[in-house]
Amino acid sequence: MFKMLPLFSAWKEILFLAFILVDAFFVGRQFLKWLKINFSSQLEGVVFSTAIGLGVIAYSILFLGACGVLYRSVVWVLLVVFFLLFVVNPVRKFGRGFLSDRQDRFLCRNPYGFPTYISVAIIVVALFLTVVSAVVPPVYYDILLYHYGAPNIYIQNHKIVYIPEIVHSNFPFTVEMLYTLGLLIGKETLANLINMTFGILSAMSVWCLARKYFSKKVALLATAVFSSSASVIELSVLPTVDIALTFFNTLLLLSLLNWLHNREQRWLYIMGVFAGICMGIKYTAMLLCFGLGFIIIATRMLIDREGKLFKKVFIYSLVAFAIFSPWLIKNLYYTGNPVHPGFYNLFDGKDWSLEQERKLAEIARHVPFNFKQFLLLPYNLLFNYQKEQVAGFLGLVFSIFVSTSLVLPKKDRIIKFLILYSLIYFIFWALSFWMIRFLVPVLGVLSVIVAYTIDRLQNFKRPIKILANICFIGCIITNFFWFTYFNKVTHTIFLRGVSAIEEEEFFKTLFPPYFAIEYANEHLPPQSFILFFGETRHSYCRVKYICNTAYNKNPLAGIVKASEDGKEILKGLHRLGITHIVFSPSEASRLEKGWSYLDWEAEDYNKFNRFLSESVEIMYHRYGIFLLKIKY
Repeated sequence: MFKMLPLFSAWKEILFLAFILVDAFFVGRQFLKWLKINFSSQLEGVVFSTAIGLGVIAYSILFLGACGVLYRSVVWVLLVVFFLLFVVNPVRKFGRGFLSDRQDRFLCRNPYGFPTYISVAIIVVALFLTVVSAVVPPVYYDILLYHYGAPNIYIQNHKIVYIPEIVHSNFPFTVEMLYTLGLLIGKETLANLINMTFGILSAMSVWCLARKYFSKKVALLATAVFSSSASVIELSVLPTVDIALTFFNTLLLLSLLNWLHNREQRWLYIMGVFAGICMGIKYTAMLLCFGLGFIIIATRMLIDREGKLFKKVFIYSLVAFAIFSPWLIKNLYYTGNPVHPGFYNLFDGKDWSLEQERKLAEIARHVPFNFKQFLLLPYNLLFNYQKEQVAGFLGLVFSIFVSTSLVLPKKDRIIKFLILYSLIYFIFWALSFWMIRFLVPVLGVLSVIVAYTIDRLQNFKRPIKILANICFIGCIITNFFWFTYFNKVTHTIFLRGVSAIEEEEFFKTLFPPYFAIEYANEHLPPQSFILFFGETRHSYCRVKYICNTAYNKNPLAGIVKASEDGKEILKGLHRLGITHIVFSPSEASRLEKGWSYLDWEAEDYNKFNRFLSESVEIMYHRYGIFLLKIKY
C-alpha cells in the first residue's frame, strides 16, 4: 500500500513558512532601502533582505514575550501587519523587476564540464535528503530539552519567564524566538522547517559569496560542497542554532568583504547588525565577532593610513552591542549575571555555582584540554571523531582540499583572506569546545576554499585532474552515507522521512517517553501540573510542568533528600502543586552516573521507593516510562 511521505502532510506548515519568509524578505528589503545598500545581484539582495527580516521577526517575538502576550492570535496579527505594511504595496513592482532580471541565472548556457554537472546532482540529492528528513518530529536531546523546550514553557505561560531548572534558557535565544513562532502557529513541524530554511539560505549565501568574488563555476562547486556536508545536512534536520549561526556568520563575512571592497560606511552598519545577531544566537560568537572584526578593520585602516579608525570600529561595535543587548538585559534582570551561566566567578548568578559551571564546560569540551590534544586535533578530526576526541563528523572533503589549497601557487588574494579567516576561526574553536557543530559556522567559507581549489586543479595535468575529481566524488558519497546510514539518529530520521519506518517504531527507537507524554496531553485535566523525573526531554508536553536539565537539580530529588519519610515527600510535592510525575527509571540511573542527577544516599532510595508504593498510582506505562498520579 502506498504510504504518504510526512512531507506531503506538512503542506499547511509549508504555506505558513512561505508567508513568514515573504514577510521577512520585504521587511528586510525596506530596511536595506533606508540604508541605500546596493547589491551586485538579485539573489544577494534576496539573501540579505531575508536575513534582516528574520532578525526583525525574532526580536518582535521577544518583545511580545516580554510584554506577556505570546498568543497565537497576537502573533498572527503581527505577521499580517508586517504583510500589509511592507508587502502589499511594493510586491507588484518587485515581481516585475525580479522576473525581468535574467543576468544572474543559476546556470549559464555554456557547459562547465564534469564538476559542474556533478555539482548540480549533488545539490539535488542533498536538498532531497534535507527536505524529506526535516519534517520528521524532533527527537534530539538538546532540541527537546531547551531549543524547543524553553519556548514551549514560554508559550504555556504566554510570556518570557525565568526557568531556574533549565540553565540553557539563559543562553541568547534569537533563533529560539523563531522556533517559538513556529511552535505557536505550526507546532514542531513549522519550527523544523524554519531551521531547514536556514540551511538552504546558508547555501544561497555561499553561492553569493563565491559568485561575487570568483565565478559561477566556483559558486556552484562551493554550494555543492557545503550542501552535501554531513554536518550541514544533519544540523538542517536537527533544529539547534548552529546552521542559523552559519547563515548569519557567512553574511557577516560577505558584508566585511563588501566593505573592504568599496569602503562604503553603510556596510559597517550591516556588519554590526549581523555581528549582533550572531552573538544573540550563541555566546561563542562574541569573541569572533568583536575580536576578528576589530583586527581586520584596524588592519585595513593601518594599511591604507586612513583616518577615523576609532569612529569606524566604534560604529561597528555599537550596532553589534545594541542588537545583542536585549539578551544581556534579560539575564541581568533574572539572574544578576548578564552572560549567565558564564563568568560565574566574576558576576555570580542565580541558581548556579562554580561547580555547575565547571561541569557544563567539561561536558561541552568532551576531553580535558592540553597542548598535546591541541596538536593532535587535526588528526582527531579525521580519525577519532567516533571516540569522543571531537564530537561529530567533519568530512574528508575539507581536510583534503583545504590542505591542498595551502600549496597552490599564485593564490587569489581573496582566497588568502578566507584561509586566514578560517584559521582564526579554527583557533577560536580549538581553544573553546571541540564539537563539530561549533565548527560548522565556518564551513561556508571552507566550502568556497574547497571549490576554488577543485576549480584550479582542473587546469593541472590530466592525472592530477582525475585524482582530484575522484577524491571529490568519493568524499561527497562518504558524506551522504554518513547521514543516511552510519549516524544512528539521522539514519532513523531519514527512514521515517521516506516512510520506511512506522511512527511507533521511530519513537520507540529514539524517544520512548513520547507515548507517556502524549497520553498525558490527551487524558489529564487542564489544571494538572507534571513533574518530570529522570526524563529531561519535555517539549511535547502541553500540560503545565517542571523539568530540569542534567546540570540542574531535580525538585523531587531535593525533596526526597530533605524529607524524613514518604509523607514529607508528599507534602513537599503538594507545596509545589505537583499532581503527576513522568518517571523514567533508566534515564534517572544514566544521569546519576554521569551527572550526579540525584545525589542520594542509600536511605534516600529507600524513602523514594516507600513513597512510590504508598502515595502514587500508575496511570500509564510503556517502554519503561511511567505516568504516575499522586494520591493526596
